[in-house]
Amino acid sequence: MLFSARVGCIVHFGEILKSYTCAVLLTFVLQMATIYTPALNTIFKTEALTMHELAFCLAISSVAFCGRSDIYRTYFRNPQ
Repeated sequence: MLFSARVGCIVHFGEILKSYTCAVLLTFVLQMATIYTPALNTIFKTEALTMHELAFCLAISSVAFCGRSDIYRTYFRNPQ
């Protein structure tokens, strides 16, 4: 648990992780919409990725995401 001085209440890590996961999923959906929607392609001057390129990007980004969950488990799950 964390004490938030701004809010003045105790915040549970579960609420923080839920918000973080929702933010990551929303960002992913918006990025896919920007890449694969033809109207947005012209506005942002993007091109659709091939499946190989998309898989490579997802693999690289998931390394950082998995690393963050490992940090959470190490330091926050069993505080000493």
